[in-house]
Amino acid sequence: MAIWQRSVGLLACTIALTPVAAWATGPAHADCVLIGTPECDDGQVDDMGFSAALAPYGITFRSRQAGIHMGRQICSWLDTFNARTPSKVMDNTLAANPGLSQADASHLIRASIQTFCPIY
Repeated sequence: MAIWQRSVGLLACTIALTPVAAWATGPAHADCVLIGTPECDDGQVDDMGFSAALAPYGITFRSRQAGIHMGRQICSWLDTFNARTPSKVMDNTLAANPGLSQADASHLIRASIQTFCPIY
């Protein structure tokens, strides 16, 4: 089953990139077709609100199967921000980068998330 889930994740994750010019006029949008909250402490993946936590960064998660595949990678991504939950990512990013605006931090976070949602 893990192999099947991995295949679904590889095929399901796509990104619709918004042109850079649009960032100045509205929220950037990336559409990663997956859903799920990585419960990083025990390596399990569930769907308790990860998509809602990342919505401010323009990331939408829709497929549970792909979320299961991506969960471990997303946990690794969270570790790069010294955060165990997506809600801590913005706070930690701003704290680590004095003078960085919240908008610039959102763009940085969005770009980082996209490294875990390659185009297939």
